[in-house]
Amino acid sequence: MKILQTKNIYNCRQVTTMIDVLLDSEITKGFIDHLGGLGNITYKPEFPKPYFKIHLSDEHMIVGCQGNAYFRIVMNNSKSEKMIENIKNNFFDFVEEFEHQYNFLKPIN
Repeated sequence: MKILQTKNIYNCRQVTTMIDVLLDSEITKGFIDHLGGLGNITYKPEFPKPYFKIHLSDEHMIVGCQGNAYFRIVMNNSKSEKMIENIKNNFFDFVEEFEHQYNFLKPIN
């Protein structure tokens, strides 16, 4: 799975509080399970679009819906842009690792 684009979402003090991540494929249950290896996962398959939330720490989580080609990283206490870049770099390597482990992604048409 490849990350095509990211967008920092800023609060009123111009501090990044969320990062939207656009992917080249739809999010599958297998990908959600892969992300679940990063923290504590909540998965709600009974929703019209199955929803997931992964708590990475007390300050960071990933949220999204199965079938979408994007998800959001939420940071409750972003201390610096450098820390955000570090999170993005380490996390994005983990996302792209999924493609090498599982080769059953649904490409976006």
